[in-house]
Amino acid sequence: MKLEILISTNNEKIHNIQKILLPPMKNISYLISHQVYDGKEYEFNSERKDVRYIKSNERGLSKNRNVSLLKALGEICIISDDDVSYEKEYLNNIFKAFKKNSDADIITFKVKTKPSEPKFKKYPNFAFKHNLRTIFQVSSIEIAFRLKSIKKVNLKFDENFGLGAKFYYGEENIFLVDALKKGLKIKYIPYYVVNHSYERSGTSFKYRDEDIITFGALSYRIFGFFGILFDIYGTFYNFNQYKFQISFFNFLKRSFQGSVLAFKTLNLKKKHSITTLSKLFSNYLRNIAILHKKNRNNKVE
Repeated sequence: MKLEILISTNNEKIHNIQKILLPPMKNISYLISHQVYDGKEYEFNSERKDVRYIKSNERGLSKNRNVSLLKALGEICIISDDDVSYEKEYLNNIFKAFKKNSDADIITFKVKTKPSEPKFKKYPNFAFKHNLRTIFQVSSIEIAFRLKSIKKVNLKFDENFGLGAKFYYGEENIFLVDALKKGLKIKYIPYYVVNHSYERSGTSFKYRDEDIITFGALSYRIFGFFGILFDIYGTFYNFNQYKFQISFFNFLKRSFQGSVLAFKTLNLKKKHSITTLSKLFSNYLRNIAILHKKNRNNKVE
């Protein structure tokens, strides 16, 4: 079994990569996908046989991730960024998890912060099967997968979401939702696999207009027309967190705005006729039925 670490970076952040690479290890390799769009010239030279480098002029984290998916060669791959670090023990944890869970197509893990920092997030201490509810807690650098499984169902990141895109977060959640819809098995195993600073983790939500609009867009992308109900639920559920920053009705208004914008964006080339809307709605109901059937039991057997 071979593991490939898929590192996405852009512009001058390519200079951080050497700090991420561990000394050469058997069955471990790195794929660096570097986007350059600031008009400057950057070079990355490595004589190591376990390191591959790809350069592109496009912009957007999901586009960058998709380049990695297209060019990846490892049997097992883990999604990575340019501000993390690894340890030999962590990589062994990934091998161990996939060997013990031969039925899992995708496994999510834990992120380790410094001893002086708060925990990255509150993680369960037991393994389980992911469902539509639990995948909303997952960060991209926690995700590892069998490349063969991803290729088989043509799973990709939605390039409308993620840093540098129209909607700037949620791409990893969509990736996992699409995986569930395509019948892939996703598990959580409570092993640490990567280090990341808490201050730079992006775990806090500031409830700016663009944050809430993206929340609404994400609702529509995942739940279709029922995303409106999720907008309402999110407005009530998060009230105590945003009430000093924005009013209840403005939060709901921005959420609806995001859902409508996502509808227009994702269906840009379609005529918004009654027939089209009916087809979208029926497709959504079918997908929900598939997800419900596949995720009745979220406990690891």
